[in-house]
Amino acid sequence: MRTIYARELRSYFATMSGYVFIAAFLLSTGLFFTVNNVLMDSDSLSAVLLSNCYIMILIVPPLTMRLFAEERHSRTEQMWLSAPIRLSEVVSAKFLAAATVFGAALVASLAFPVLLMLLGSHFHPGEAVVGYIGCALVGICLIAVGMFLSALFENQLSCALATAVAILMLYLADTAGPHIPLEGVREAVCGITPYYHLRLFRIGLLLPTSAIRLVSFAAVFVLMTIVALDARVSKARDRRPEAR
Repeated sequence: MRTIYARELRSYFATMSGYVFIAAFLLSTGLFFTVNNVLMDSDSLSAVLLSNCYIMILIVPPLTMRLFAEERHSRTEQMWLSAPIRLSEVVSAKFLAAATVFGAALVASLAFPVLLMLLGSHFHPGEAVVGYIGCALVGICLIAVGMFLSALFENQLSCALATAVAILMLYLADTAGPHIPLEGVREAVCGITPYYHLRLFRIGLLLPTSAIRLVSFAAVFVLMTIVALDARVSKARDRRPEAR
């Protein structure tokens, strides 16, 4: 697992995709920080973190589209499919590599709250910490969704488009969910989208139930990725006798 994790992490920076993701994240953070905190003279990072999570609709698909779609297209996936390693370890290693790149972007963006803490007069560190935790949890949820779709597609562009649409649907569910008249449906729609829980984190509310739901959301998509790959491996094994 460590070998696959190291290889995946190196590939992000060997192909520049890791640098592009971090640069895009920092650029969006800087723009939102300038507008919200500099021009509007605000001491809160909540709007910046919320806007960043919306920008992930555009920057997460390029990060995750290559996880499995690229190897499936180039047929290099047979290297690890035939290796003496469990699919769960492969999926976990790739997920952790993508999450590490996202984590590096988050760590680099800490320069903004530090700057705000030094220059602002009413900065609340606790609110910023909780907001960053929420942003991190939402990020791993979206990465898990993108990884699952990467396991289903062979073409990277199709995978990126599907991931963008899926994340957009989660955003729309958060927007439309509170307006659904049926209480049961409303709670189900709001509870399933990571963006709904982000709103609580960004105002400084660290609720264990929201954190558990976000972690569970990511875990479900990681498990679905394993199931999808296992089904493909089983089909490939069943076809080998026919080919003979």
